Amino acid sequence: MILFLRTSDTGIDSRLRRYIAALQQRGLPAATLFWDRSGSAIGLPNVREFRFHGAGYFHRPIFTAAFLILFALFAIWKLWCHRREIALVHAIDLDTAVPALVANRLWGVPFVFDVYDHYADSRGLSGRAARFANWIEHCAMARAAKVILADQARVKQHGLTDLAKLLVVENVPMVEALPSAPIRGDGPLRIGYLGTLEARFRGIEDVLKVVEESPDLELDIAGTGVLEDLVRASAAGCSRIRYHGPLPHDAGLRLMADCDVILGLYYSDVANHRFAAPNKYYEHLLLGRALLTSRGTPPGDKVETDGTGWAVEDGPRSIQAALEVATRERSLVRQAGSKAAALWQARFAGYFQRAICGDYVDAVLQYRRPISA
Repeated sequence: MILFLRTSDTGIDSRLRRYIAALQQRGLPAATLFWDRSGSAIGLPNVREFRFHGAGYFHRPIFTAAFLILFALFAIWKLWCHRREIALVHAIDLDTAVPALVANRLWGVPFVFDVYDHYADSRGLSGRAARFANWIEHCAMARAAKVILADQARVKQHGLTDLAKLLVVENVPMVEALPSAPIRGDGPLRIGYLGTLEARFRGIEDVLKVVEESPDLELDIAGTGVLEDLVRASAAGCSRIRYHGPLPHDAGLRLMADCDVILGLYYSDVANHRFAAPNKYYEHLLLGRALLTSRGTPPGDKVETDGTGWAVEDGPRSIQAALEVATRERSLVRQAGSKAAALWQARFAGYFQRAICGDYVDAVLQYRRPISA
């Protein structure tokens, strides 16, 4: 089997779902080993799984660090127990690199290293902590059979020199088309957010404030994270804010298809946002919806160049100004959505079959080890 290691709920990880769907399409068994942080993770249907339970520690950095160590020990134990079944490990981010490295060195289990985000940059580490994280990341890249990045631009960020190991898999949705509701010509502008409820650096708090103060705006928000309590409180206090909790990705996309504008902000405080390659960029193209994102980031540069949305400065004032224009000029929202849909057809239609069912699964077949029945 191909075993995926993840430190969050696999059920809301759309990228992981695409990998497993591609493996299943080509008749390869897959399983997941992940950290169920909430105690009620969705997981993936009809996929074998191993859950590490550490509920209630999402908000406490010290406990999170301790549980990351416990997760690594749990993963190493499971890797040893099932070492004769595992043909290849797919390790996602630095959190899972250590168990993959141990299994590789001790039992010869090959692994691919899929770097969703640069660990030090995405977590604001500096000094010794950043150097230590970067060292482990480079060790994992050196030992991995293949290194997967979400964008070619991230090669420089990670200092990857062995480009023969590189496989770029962009965050393109698996579905080829999804019906979307017409953009509303009047009434409140409906904004949609699907993703991690991260504090401070994704602009969620600012958007909640703007929507609460603007009767011409509505917000549908789905996901899980440290801001859950704040989002629930905002939804309880404002009928135009609706919190849908964590949703499977396909259900989340259907929710976004009923919105007028997709939200995907990446504040400049986080160094990693200079290399952002988010699902939301590709999802707004698939859905034919305008994207409101951050200026000075890759998605911001793209929407400004292609005219598929708005790129704004950090903070509520800039967000409010852009949404006021979108509310007043619905024709601009429709034009941005039409350009997004056309760009999807021109560049990304058929991507899942080419890049994931093709290039990714071919790499798995090349580097997996034989498993006796």
